[in-house]
Amino acid sequence: MRRGEHVHATDGEIGRIHGFVIDPTDHRLTHVLPRRGASLGKKLVAIPISAVADVSDGVRLSPYER
Repeated sequence: MRRGEHVHATDGEIGRIHGFVIDPTDHRLTHVLPRRGASLGKKLVAIPISAVADVSDGVRLSPYER
């Protein structure tokens, strides 16, 4: 994963990676921070790494389960 890569949910692209959250105690990646597009108000959200299903072609998120 790198900054600028596309982030895809099950219903389409939601933005591009803006940054990451790293746990300071064990240095593990905990969240991906995609910046959403202009039409979505350029909102920055934190997605837990557990929601990432695949990183072979951008970042693909797992389906949301309630």
